[in-house]
Amino acid sequence: MEADFREIAHYVSRESGSAAIARQFVRALRHKCRNLATLPGTMGETARNSALD
Repeated sequence: MEADFREIAHYVSRESGSAAIARQFVRALRHKCRNLATLPGTMGETARNSALD
């Protein structure tokens, strides 16, 4: 997952022309991911697989 964040930061930095904007974006993205991880229940592929069982 860390490699994904680095790739995202690199892309945002390249497209925006600002490393500061990239850091800010990845910081906000990490925060959103942590919030999603705390939600009750199961999300994503695992949820779809559970429904099929």
